[in-house]
Amino acid sequence: MSPGPGTPELVTLYDNARTYVDGKWLTLPVSDGSDLQDVKDLLLMKRSPVSDL
Repeated sequence: MSPGPGTPELVTLYDNARTYVDGKWLTLPVSDGSDLQDVKDLLLMKRSPVSDL
């Protein structure tokens, strides 16, 4: 599933990233404010870990 916000390039990077047990790991180039905002948006969408309680 692709993130909602973001540039087409970010969505492609996300879609092509390998999924691990604990989620996707991305290395993203940040060259301007728009890129930084995309990274912040991704971090805000991060799901909280499932509790073992």
